[in-house]
Formats: sequence, C-alpha cells, structure tokens
Amino acid sequence: MRLPLFLLVFAAVVSTAALGEDDCRCWTPSADIIAAVEANIARRSLPRGLDQYARYYAGRVALGRRGEPFIQISLVPPGGDHLPGIHIVKGRMSLPQGECAGRANPEGGKSSLRCLHFGGWTPDPEEIAAMETKMEGHLMPLGSLDRYARYYVGVIDSFDAISGGEDRTISERTIRGRLVSAEGNDLPGVHVVEGRMPFLAGEGCVTRFDAGRGQLTSFHCARPGAWTPTDAQVADLEDLLRHHGGPRLEQYGRHYSGISEGGRPLIRGAFVIELNDLPGIYIHSEAESPMMSDGGCAFVAVTYDPSSKATTWRCNGPHLHGLIDQGTYDPLNDKTTYKCFVVRSLARDSCTLSPSFRAPDSGTVDTQFNPPQWRPSEDGIH
Repeated sequence: MRLPLFLLVFAAVVSTAALGEDDCRCWTPSADIIAAVEANIARRSLPRGLDQYARYYAGRVALGRRGEPFIQISLVPPGGDHLPGIHIVKGRMSLPQGECAGRANPEGGKSSLRCLHFGGWTPDPEEIAAMETKMEGHLMPLGSLDRYARYYVGVIDSFDAISGGEDRTISERTIRGRLVSAEGNDLPGVHVVEGRMPFLAGEGCVTRFDAGRGQLTSFHCARPGAWTPTDAQVADLEDLLRHHGGPRLEQYGRHYSGISEGGRPLIRGAFVIELNDLPGIYIHSEAESPMMSDGGCAFVAVTYDPSSKATTWRCNGPHLHGLIDQGTYDPLNDKTTYKCFVVRSLARDSCTLSPSFRAPDSGTVDTQFNPPQWRPSEDGIH
C-alpha cells in the first residue's frame, strides 16, 4: 500500500496484519484525532446536541491504489445499548446505523456528514395530498393508490455542500412513503408515521417527495414476484464472494433483495460506498435498492442464484482500460472468470485486478477481454 507523503504519519496506526488475510483495512484513531473531528462536527447544525449522541468512530483505509486513511462516523440517538459519549470501533466491527453518518480526514479533522432526522416534522394533509397527486401518474403493480396502505414520515435531510466558495449545511424537508398491499393489518388509506420506518420487504413501492419544492423526487416499485432473502442465504453469498474473487465487502453498504426471473428466484446485491450508507448488510425489497449512474467500483451490482450458487458481479461504468472490474463464478467447474476492458490503441501486456476485488483463494481463474477480438500478448493478472 502506498500512501501520499502527508499521510505517512498515519501508516503506523494501520494494522498491517489486518490488511492481510482478514482484509480489515482498519486502524485505531487517537484521542487527539477524535477531538479534532468532534470540534469540527460541533460547529455544524445537528438534529440534536452533539453531546446527546452515542458517537461511533472507526479508522478505515480507503479502497484504491492510494489507500488514504479516513475516519468513519455514526451519530446514534441515545437508547438501549447506545449511551451518549465517544465509542471507538476497533477491527472489523461495523458501525451501527445512526441519525447522522459520514467520514472525516485524520489530518485536521475536517468532516462531511449527512443527517436523516426521521419524524423531524409532521406532514400536513395538504402536503400528503400534493404528493399523492404527483404519484398518480406513475405505474403501480396494483393499479391505483386506493389499493395500498400508504405510510408516510416527515424527514429533515441535512447535508454538507459548497455554496459561494464556503462550506454550508443545507436542510431540506422531505416526505418518505412506503406503499404496501392493503390486507391484514395494513389498512387502505394514509398513515402518518413517527420515527424511522422499517425497510419495505417483498412487493410494494417506496417514494420520496421534496416538500419545499413540491416535487416527487423518486418512485420505485418492486416487480411482481419480489421476495425477501434470508440471513442464511446472504451469509452463503458473502462467503462465496470472499473466497472466489468478489468485491471486498468491508467498506460497502451491501443491499440485498429477492427478485424472480422466469420463475427462478435470484438475489440482487447493490454494493455502495456513499457518505450516509454505512458498511454492513441491508436486506429489503428491490424497490429500496440504491441506484447510481457511473460511479466505477464505488457501486457494484451482484446477481446470485441461491439454488445453483452461480454468481456475477460488476462495477458500474465507466470501465477503464486494463482494469478487471467484472467477474463470474461458475460453481460446476469451481471457476472464476474475470472480464477486462482493453482499448486497442493502449495495449499493454496484462490486466490489473481492481483494488475493489479480492484475488480468489480457490478454484481456477480465467480472464476474458472486451472487446473479445483482441488479447494482450500475455494473459494474466498482476
């Protein structure tokens, strides 16, 4: 791992052993570093006072060739095991999902945060009616809104932005909605929720509305046949990815949903490195899965067949010359096949495995080239 010169001082606290077979990519921030981070956070507007949060911090090393160290942050409202104060998360442990999440630079403590204050305000009937009017123009599996139980919650979305050359915190009032089939305890009509809504499971729709602008910013429905993967199925998939050259899991928010294609149940994964998407496992409906244009290996799409164990994974575009950023595992032949994009005018002897992927520790490995009509003089991965 090669660090920029100004970051070499932090190399000593990175656990070299952990970067080996366990691939922890973690380090322990000192009290002075945490103090600088907290001083920076305290200058911004938060849903509640900083001292009221259980404040979780973890030292991590970014994926990529430069491997910059950073501090991951999660501010969790008090309750249960989450006691106000500073909590240093060591090793491979994931941070709990909080009200605010982000990251900080160890050099100086400058941080970027996004806060989602669920229940931070209560939408009035006129605002919900305006939202539902916008939704009526969208296709819904059940045909019309009156066939759904419609749950809504007011959220204050606060995030960092640069305006006029200065750092600012911008807050927006949004309404998040969850539509489920009106049956059983889910009665048709409008239901206003206080606090965080659980993820949608299986079939249904999710939506977001910018109350300030009066705009529907998203509306997504799961396709018929949607289902919810079990913890055991997700554990099997992640074990396969760890041993057969899949994405490095530890720094991704890993979203899993069940879909059906041709009557065959599949698990779709959306792996995201994003400010407020803390690393960890999230199991929910296809409608809740994050979507992204481009993003490279900060967004990885995974498809897994639980019955056959066949698996594919690929980074989002753009695809870079000489970089292996797609893979397939064939369980029948215990074989991992990579795809490497090459530009003929920029030919070189071999392809490089994306830093976001592991090298497989079992089975055979093959590399295919795209476009397929041309191959480097020597196949291989270095």
